[in-house]
Amino acid sequence: MLTTEQLNAIKERAEKATAGEWFVLHHTDIAVENPPGSSFADGIAFADGNDDAEFIAHARGDIPALLQTVEALTAILAETEETRDKIAKDWSNLLDERVTLKSKIATYESLAQEFNYGAILDEMACEGGDSDD
Repeated sequence: MLTTEQLNAIKERAEKATAGEWFVLHHTDIAVENPPGSSFADGIAFADGNDDAEFIAHARGDIPALLQTVEALTAILAETEETRDKIAKDWSNLLDERVTLKSKIATYESLAQEFNYGAILDEMACEGGDSDD
């Protein structure tokens, strides 16, 4: 994976390269129209074959496009990591809250058994039923 410094160096080289749309001339020459809109071409490089020439010519547009994609994906990754960290923190808080609630339930159950609240509630229900008669 490329470091930020490496990506910045690639971006700097791309920005310093001859501006304009590069194209292949005579199967091996890489050229740029200069001035733009004229029919005059300035040679930029020479390649051993058409495939290499096409690759070099397209690199002028491909490299900046790839750098933009890397920047966009890096931003998305940072946002995703931030969201992941927030979810992990929320999950941890929920687990802590669960432990606290389980402890409270255990305390209430213990108190209910100690004071036999079930029987008291049953008795209250019976008394409530008698008052309806």
